[in-house]
Amino acid sequence: MAERIGLIRSDIKGIHQLRFDETVLEKTVLRMKEIFNGYNLLVVVVPSRALWAGVDLKTADKIHRAFIQHLDQQGVEYLDLRPTFEAHLENPMGLHYKNDGHWNKAGNALASEAIVDYLHVREKLSGL
Repeated sequence: MAERIGLIRSDIKGIHQLRFDETVLEKTVLRMKEIFNGYNLLVVVVPSRALWAGVDLKTADKIHRAFIQHLDQQGVEYLDLRPTFEAHLENPMGLHYKNDGHWNKAGNALASEAIVDYLHVREKLSGL
């Protein structure tokens, strides 16, 4: 009822319109490098649900890929959770609450496992 009268929007309709802006992505990565200069930075890239739901999947994909490319170009270490999410479910939206854009229990568990696994591998590679 609240959706019908306009008080709330459904999960899919709640995805904002996407706009690709190369400059914004580049400045975001440069600003992160500036803020965390001197720290051991690991950026965990949380994939937008707009990659799998909504009306503009192509733009969401373009934004995601360009952001990753800027991280690579700047030598910023990152863990992209998109491949992890896509490898475990045919529809990664199943890792989100039905009426909310946040991860559900399964989504949080999968993300935390991927982060811990990544950190363990990194630790072994660094000889710590």
